[in-house]
Amino acid sequence: MKPPEFRKSSWWWLSLLCFGLLLSLIYFEMGYFYPQVKRYFDNSGGPTAQPLVSRARVYLLKSLELYAEMAESEESSLKVRHNLNTAYGLINVDLYLQNYPCTAPTLELIDNLEQKLKQQQQGDVASYSLALLPILQCTDIIQAGQDDKRSQLAISLARNLDFHQKLLFWGSLVMVSTGLAFWALHMKQRRQIEAGRDETKHWRQHAMRDGLTGILNRRAFDADLKKSLDLYREKGRPFSLLMCDIDFFKQYNDSLGHLEGDKALLLVTDALTKALRAMDSLYRYGGEELVIILDNANISQARGIGLRALEVVRELRLPHPQSETGFLTISIGCATSSETDISAESLIALVDSRLYLA
Repeated sequence: MKPPEFRKSSWWWLSLLCFGLLLSLIYFEMGYFYPQVKRYFDNSGGPTAQPLVSRARVYLLKSLELYAEMAESEESSLKVRHNLNTAYGLINVDLYLQNYPCTAPTLELIDNLEQKLKQQQQGDVASYSLALLPILQCTDIIQAGQDDKRSQLAISLARNLDFHQKLLFWGSLVMVSTGLAFWALHMKQRRQIEAGRDETKHWRQHAMRDGLTGILNRRAFDADLKKSLDLYREKGRPFSLLMCDIDFFKQYNDSLGHLEGDKALLLVTDALTKALRAMDSLYRYGGEELVIILDNANISQARGIGLRALEVVRELRLPHPQSETGFLTISIGCATSSETDISAESLIALVDSRLYLA
């Protein structure tokens, strides 16, 4: 039985769906997750970049160095204040203010130091170092906290990366395997369908053949006669019929046996097949009656082919004890499509009546 049409392509669509899901997974991993990881590591303050508080510490230590070398001049004081202001700006961020309580007091200390320098209230290096000490301690606290958070985040990213790598690998493996399995099922079903069609075609052709002689049978004749009539009606393409009957064939079987009769029938059909044109078709109409459709042949051409058919059977010289000639012969009736009212029944009746008179 032929499977429903939707099943013919269901496996194909399922395999296509698997490969589509695979492409979607790859697109998600390459277009969403990995860029997130890359952006994190590329950002300022990320694990691979110098944190803001570390840079602030550098400026604070630089200010101490400049303070120790500072002369009694406005220009020297300006350099120290510039480093303090830069450190202030690097520490004064919401992330530090919200997570580290020492941040706000540290900013006040930096601001006080900057104001003293602005007012030319310069002390010795030891006092400046003592003033910077709580500020540097706060930067150490922030630095340690940020390092801890970055470590935790790096571990989390590593775990997520490992998970997504496994997801990509196993997801790809499952989808490719499933897609290939569905594709194999699709190809198997396609081969089964094609084999079924070939088998159906074989049996259909077999059903159109006569079991004994191998030539076309009555069913094939009815179908081909209809096609020939349709061509004649639509395009005016003429055709003719020859109806053949083996003379005294019943007596042949009675005297020589049915096995010899079968052999004689095979020899006659083989001889007639060789006598016909490539476009003509020979059918077993019933018993010892044979019929020939002559494509694109008028009555004159049909008579010529009929005479040749009579001759090739006589040339077989098959002995027939009950025949007046002593050999097996055939009789032929002939009719053409232009002689009747263009119907299968009238054409068969005409050729049959002429066979009777032959």
